[in-house]
Amino acid sequence: MRTNRIELLHPSIRIGMVMLTLAVAITVLARTLAPPPKPLDVVGVWSGYGDQVEFLRLELDVGGTGYLAVSYLPAYPARLYRVESWRLAERSVEIQVRPIDPDAEPISFRRIRYTRRALEGQFAGSGWKRRVTLLSEREWRSRAAEAQERITRVRSERGDR
Repeated sequence: MRTNRIELLHPSIRIGMVMLTLAVAITVLARTLAPPPKPLDVVGVWSGYGDQVEFLRLELDVGGTGYLAVSYLPAYPARLYRVESWRLAERSVEIQVRPIDPDAEPISFRRIRYTRRALEGQFAGSGWKRRVTLLSEREWRSRAAEAQERITRVRSERGDR
C-alpha cells in the first residue's frame, strides 16, 4: 500500500502548507489586479440604458463638470442636465446633476461604480429608481472598429456584400 507523503505529515504542518500556498496566491493575485482608476480614466463620454427604456449619455469633463442627456422614451426629446460636479473616490464615482430643461425632473445618481469599460449603478427621480450601465464610448469605439474591420476583411475575401 502506497502512502502519500503529505498524508504522513502532522495536521498542523499540512494546515501551515495550505496557508502558505494561499498567502502566495493572494499576493500574486493582488499584484495582478487592476490599479485604482485615476480621474482621467473617468473623463469622457459614457452612454447606455437604464433597466427600463431610458437612454443616457453622460459627458464628464476634466474640470469635474459635464453634461447629461436622458431620453426617457424613444419618440420624445432627451432632457438635458448639467453635471455640477463629479468626483472619483476609489472605484466609486459621485455625480451631482441639476436640470437645464425646465420640464426635466430632478434626478440623482447612486452607488455608481467604475469599471474599465462601464459605469454601473442607479439613477433615480421622485418615487422611482433604475439600474443603469453606461459604456465608455472610447472603449466601445475601439472594440467596434476592430470588430468591423475583421468583418469587412472577411466579407472582402469571400466576395460578400
